[in-house]
Amino acid sequence: MQPKALFERCSGCGSFYYCCKAGQISDWRVGGHRQVCGSYRDEAREFYVSPRDRTFFCTLMNHDYQRSKTAVLQDELVFRHTHPGEPYFLMYNYCDDKGLVKIEPCLLDSNEGLSGVLWTDTVARVARSKGRMHLDVIAFTTLDAGGVGWLAFPLRRNTARVDTALERLANELPKNRDTWDMGYVTEVLAALALPEDSELETH
Repeated sequence: MQPKALFERCSGCGSFYYCCKAGQISDWRVGGHRQVCGSYRDEAREFYVSPRDRTFFCTLMNHDYQRSKTAVLQDELVFRHTHPGEPYFLMYNYCDDKGLVKIEPCLLDSNEGLSGVLWTDTVARVARSKGRMHLDVIAFTTLDAGGVGWLAFPLRRNTARVDTALERLANELPKNRDTWDMGYVTEVLAALALPEDSELETH
């Protein structure tokens, strides 16, 4: 992970950033970006969100994630335990003043705002990251009467420590959740919520 200014942006869609030309070429040839570049460009034109608004959304999510990180990790643990191998995302619902954060399964095409080529591509990229990316989605009220907008913001980490630890704990715990030692679980998750010195995570 490096400052954004050091990355080159895709000139086609303007949505992807690369640390080197070789990485961009690889993503174009074998990473699947060739097939979805036009779709990302069209989405950016149809549903424009200014850089300032995106920064605000990211700051808001980062704040709420850090504030409730241990509770979120516990929800993730329960989902992994009851739905092994099933992809999921964190939904940050800002359609009211509660700002709820909850786990949702990645059911493709289950929602008009979270479906299609771009959603499928995003879910696939998170899976290929091997624990270094986590999918977060923000829901917010639009100017249309009763309208709701959705934006996906991958949470990026420079290590897979959190993902690996959650998966290991989910596999170790008894099938019956009533028999879990919640004191032990809470202690492990609280420690996991504290980043190591060299660890970075950001939307």
